Amino acid sequence: MNTIKTKNLPSRTLTEIVGNDLNGNAGKQAGTSFGKVRLIASFQANLNTTSVQSITPNSTKFIISDIVMANSSKAITTADGGGFYHDALKGTTLIDIDTNQLTRLAIPDNFISLISGNLIWNTKIWVDNTFYFAVTTPEGSPATCDVYIYGYDIS
Repeated sequence: MNTIKTKNLPSRTLTEIVGNDLNGNAGKQAGTSFGKVRLIASFQANLNTTSVQSITPNSTKFIISDIVMANSSKAITTADGGGFYHDALKGTTLIDIDTNQLTRLAIPDNFISLISGNLIWNTKIWVDNTFYFAVTTPEGSPATCDVYIYGYDIS
């Protein structure tokens, strides 16, 4: 039986986490071998710089399904645009952050969920070790938020 260790929580078997499929097979959900997991434990994005920031996943082969940005250190009012990129030169945009989307973090308890319709993003099986994040317009004063990246570990 596969056992998964979680930080500050007791170990749990895969069956305890995702249950059984319709045929009683342990650790499977309808039509999938594993459920969605958080691929990045937490990445703290600096929203006060236009510099490219690298993100390293916890897996060696994975599919990204969505990104959540939350827990801003302050009310975000100026930081704008940017996105997540395949390379440090911002050559291939994986997901854009639309104009005014980051200002939804103007209330620190708010979050934004970014799900891409970009064909490159939706069809890519990642075997890369790193991808990148940057904003187009910085906040103007120190500001961060947590970035959580979810998907499927297929390694």
